[in-house]
Parts: sequence; structure tokens; C-alpha cells
Amino acid sequence: MESKEQQLMALLGEEMARTLTDMTASVTALFLNCCSIAADGLPRLAPN
Repeated sequence: MESKEQQLMALLGEEMARTLTDMTASVTALFLNCCSIAADGLPRLAPN
């Protein structure tokens, strides 16, 4: 049987991994959003 410390560490590890995954997804979405905004804005900024 696992000790309380081992159970806590396993739970904490899962929670951290989940948080990291969520953060990575958010950052990726933000990055793609910024890229699409920049791509929309560039043609207007560039002199013809």
C-alpha cells in the first residue's frame, strides 16, 4: 500500500501536468491568434 506522501506526490504530479497542458494550449492559441492578426494587418501596413 502506498504511503500518504506517495499518494500526495502522485496527485500533485497529475495536477501539475494538467495545468501545464492547459497553459501550453492557451499560449499556443494566443500565439496563433496574434499571428493571424499580424497576417491580417501586414498587407495594410506594407506600402503598395
